[in-house]
Amino acid sequence: MDVRLDTALECWGTFGENIESLRVPGRLVYNPSEGLALELVESRTGTAAAAVIGLPSLPVIYGRLIDGTLVTLIDCITTKTSLGAGAAGLPTALIANRGIFGGHVADLDKLEINSYTVELSSLSDWTCTRPAKPDVAPNGGCVSIHFVRPDPIQVALQDKPFDLKVSHGWSAPQSSTSVTVRWHAGLTIAAHEKMPFSEASEAGSQCQNLMSLLIGHHISARSVAIKREEDPSTALKLLFAQRGKPDHPDVHPAQMLLPYEMIKSEFPAIVAAWFARSDQAILAANVFFGAQLLESSVVNVKFVAAAQAAESYHRGLGTGLYMDQAPYDAAIAELEKVIPACIESDHRQSLKSRLKYGNEFSLRKRLRALFDRIPDDVAARIAGNVPQFVGKVVDTRNYFTHYDHASQAGAFAGKDAYVAAERLRVLVVANFLHDLGIGDDKLLTVLERSREFQHWMGQTLDL
Repeated sequence: MDVRLDTALECWGTFGENIESLRVPGRLVYNPSEGLALELVESRTGTAAAAVIGLPSLPVIYGRLIDGTLVTLIDCITTKTSLGAGAAGLPTALIANRGIFGGHVADLDKLEINSYTVELSSLSDWTCTRPAKPDVAPNGGCVSIHFVRPDPIQVALQDKPFDLKVSHGWSAPQSSTSVTVRWHAGLTIAAHEKMPFSEASEAGSQCQNLMSLLIGHHISARSVAIKREEDPSTALKLLFAQRGKPDHPDVHPAQMLLPYEMIKSEFPAIVAAWFARSDQAILAANVFFGAQLLESSVVNVKFVAAAQAAESYHRGLGTGLYMDQAPYDAAIAELEKVIPACIESDHRQSLKSRLKYGNEFSLRKRLRALFDRIPDDVAARIAGNVPQFVGKVVDTRNYFTHYDHASQAGAFAGKDAYVAAERLRVLVVANFLHDLGIGDDKLLTVLERSREFQHWMGQTLDL
């Protein structure tokens, strides 16, 4: 079954929590605007149950459609009644983040694949290869339209079990009166031999983060396809519906930080540097890009997320200790021996935990280090006055996190806190670009290609 993200789907089948569980009939529905949903219309036990809201997620649901197609729904969340406890006429409703059709996956961690392709918003614009004038030729009473598919952009990664490829394509949905051609591009994780699905999926996620960085805006995954060579008849198609995350609009190349034409020769080195980062640095990047999805108007939520992303980025550099860890651990062991006996139980454990992490840099020192890593003109554009900006950021984070009223007087207030949070985001992006090899003489020019960054850096800020 070839399921596309722009194709509606409705079919019946049987579903269960695992391969061995008793199956219950259900209706599977996919709509591009609403995502993927499953209604189970009969209980496994045959007993009725009251509606329950907000039950825990069920990570995987397995099933078989009436045409025999095997299906796996991933990251399902129960929205009405508990799975297997709904009675006829009172369906159990689940929403899945994504579904695999055409192959029954008993254990996703054990699934090995040859390639993983994710279509991303704005990617065809990033490559600047969209055909402006397709070749149109009359053919009897019909018109033939010929597109020239550009050569894929390929990056070999010798130190990884995969290579990266950017390829292009199009689809042409038609009605009785018109045909609309949609041009798109996708990133492919191409395994040198085979690789686990989970690793390919993580690599795809990291590629999405990299492209979001280069484009300068958060971009969406519009579809995902998986290929296995040994059994083409059951090749997997991955239907991808981002629950609660709308498809992001395309970005014009003029507003991108680094469109492909600007970094064509450097792109392989940028990709290699991106995938050469430590596990800790990858986790820090996930924190940063995950925070971009927080489109909250609540200023304390946005600010704390931005401060955490900046702190995590510096931690991911593998630096940030006041002294060598071994002598510090020895000193802490001596300090723990003299904790007064009157401090007991949880209080004692809390003190030990604070001492354990007391060798790590403070937020103030980490922020100063992030500013020191970038050129002075970039630091001044972001912060105005770096020491004063850092001081107010620390006071604001302390106030929003602990409601420490001693910090309130020095904290950013109102609109300034929102502006400062956005400037922290620009600070992290500047460090990302610096670490990927963007020259100090070009860094400010690159950042100011983004109208959004220009806006936040141009706002007045009371220091």
